Amino acid sequence: MKFPRDFFESFPQDPVDLSLLFCKKFELFSPGDIVGVGVSGGKDSMFLLNILTFFRSRFGIKEVICLHFNHGTRGPESDRDEQFVRDTCNELGIRFFCKRAQKELRSEDQMRQERYSFFSDAADELSLTKIATAHNLDDLFETFLINIKRGGGFMSALGIYPVNMNLCNVPVVRPILPVKRKSILEYIKQKNIGYVEDTSNIDIRITRNRLRMILSLLPEDLYNSILSGFFKFWLNLYSISHFLIEIYEKKKEDLPPTIKKQIELYRETGEVKYENLKRSILKKD
Repeated sequence: MKFPRDFFESFPQDPVDLSLLFCKKFELFSPGDIVGVGVSGGKDSMFLLNILTFFRSRFGIKEVICLHFNHGTRGPESDRDEQFVRDTCNELGIRFFCKRAQKELRSEDQMRQERYSFFSDAADELSLTKIATAHNLDDLFETFLINIKRGGGFMSALGIYPVNMNLCNVPVVRPILPVKRKSILEYIKQKNIGYVEDTSNIDIRITRNRLRMILSLLPEDLYNSILSGFFKFWLNLYSISHFLIEIYEKKKEDLPPTIKKQIELYRETGEVKYENLKRSILKKD
């Protein structure tokens, strides 16, 4: 993918304008899209639901449908979240589609698998053309650091992809990937957008939460600068990865074996996890 020069020279300060620019450059939406938005009820997903609903025509979306999966892992708090999202959809005048977990979910991976399975079912039942999730720039940076810690390789350093074709039976897009968490919080406060807090986000047994706690100790201006610089770095990394994919498709024998393996895994699964990469490299031909 090629990026115009002006995409690097300036970025809108307004989070909605930044999201619109990002969606346009990465062609996340097409005219007539029916988009299912994964909504937990937290700050990020409520921001995403609101901007896609109120600026639907600017994003090129025909209809927004709210998708909520109740994992049932937090008892009454999980039910509270579901009711909050349902009530919000009634206020916004949009369709609400919900499912509750049918079995006990014990790990983050299990919850993720069940959630995306629900998204696929919703796409079939509601004729969705895209699924939108609320991953932001802070999430992207955290995932980048976690993947470096795990040793996932070059392709895994991209962390979260703007579009993933392999998670569901329709493309999964991340419209607010360039938006900082701080900007989201400022926006929802300004617009008086309600949200709920997930108490599991303070559980430091979870790697991401421990990392987030450490990053919160950085001075705000320093962390803000790091995020801005990281996003420009990530854009270049993304461009380079697609350049390597083009080389692979034309002359893959010229690429180092480890890069070839990473590209093959990315093409098969849409992501490069350390565990899969290790198995693939160690696998005997």
